[in-house]
Amino acid sequence: MTQELEASDVTIPKIQNTKNPATRIDMKAPLLINKRAGQ
Repeated sequence: MTQELEASDVTIPKIQNTKNPATRIDMKAPLLINKRAGQ
């Protein structure tokens, strides 16, 4: 599970993570939901 989270971080631009940490969480949640739906 941890490896999947790290992989998701790579998809999200680091600039957004630096400027607004909340954006990182908001974008990560849908990615995890999509992965679960795929599985």
